[in-house]
Amino acid sequence: MNSLTFDTLVCQSLEKHQMIVLGIYRLLNILDETKTINDERRIVIYYPPNNYLMHLTDMVRILYSTLSTFKIKYYLGLCYSTF
Repeated sequence: MNSLTFDTLVCQSLEKHQMIVLGIYRLLNILDETKTINDERRIVIYYPPNNYLMHLTDMVRILYSTLSTFKIKYYLGLCYSTF
């Protein structure tokens, strides 16, 4: 599987889906290998470096527009399922 970077995620989200990526919610145990595998706590990463590698378990917070309102949603695995 090809690695996906944050800048690719941002560009593809905007071009293909007209969605703006606001941030990443990453499992804490991915960043700290001393954490237990069942730890479901997440941290928020707003505007990481462009070459920041996405992980399969990352959740992505996005902003998108409908005809009358703006909505914010969270997606799990968006980066691998649609790009």
